[in-house]
Amino acid sequence: MFILTFASAVAVGDAVRDMTRLSPTYKWPNDILVSSKKVCGILLESSFTSGNLDYVVVGIGVNVNQKKFPEGLSDRATSLSLEAGRDFDRESLLLAILNKLSSLYEGIKSRDFYSVMKRWREHTRMTGKNVTVRLGESVFEGVCEEISDDGSIVLSTREGTKKFTAGEVTIVNNNTAGGKDASMH
Repeated sequence: MFILTFASAVAVGDAVRDMTRLSPTYKWPNDILVSSKKVCGILLESSFTSGNLDYVVVGIGVNVNQKKFPEGLSDRATSLSLEAGRDFDRESLLLAILNKLSSLYEGIKSRDFYSVMKRWREHTRMTGKNVTVRLGESVFEGVCEEISDDGSIVLSTREGTKKFTAGEVTIVNNNTAGGKDASMH
């Protein structure tokens, strides 16, 4: 159920925009960024029996009112409070996220994945960017051409077009002295 990751991101992003007036963006497949720093991560756990889905658990971790981060994280993580300059009620944010996810889930049950993916793509800044995708020990570099309707990231690499359904993505910043900025894992 790849679509639940993207629907969860859209729900969090919409709730954050509504409550904070910040402008979160999405990094494939499960991160939400504010000011190019991670403010939220999403993880899914599922169970199958004889090929049938038993359940999916969605874990959403939002940095809401943290005032500082440990050394080594402060350059790539942030909180809603740090970005907006004020604290937020976590319960209100949770309810807003759940309401938005519930609404999106109705569309998912009717197999309307396109509208979720369209909304997700409206708030990503990855398209056209140089990225790396790490799959185990293998690393692939290229330009993010698109995030497809099936949730895959499509890269244009030296070897041609490659499509990934899993992996750890790093956005490469060509404006730094070393040529790469791995701060956006």
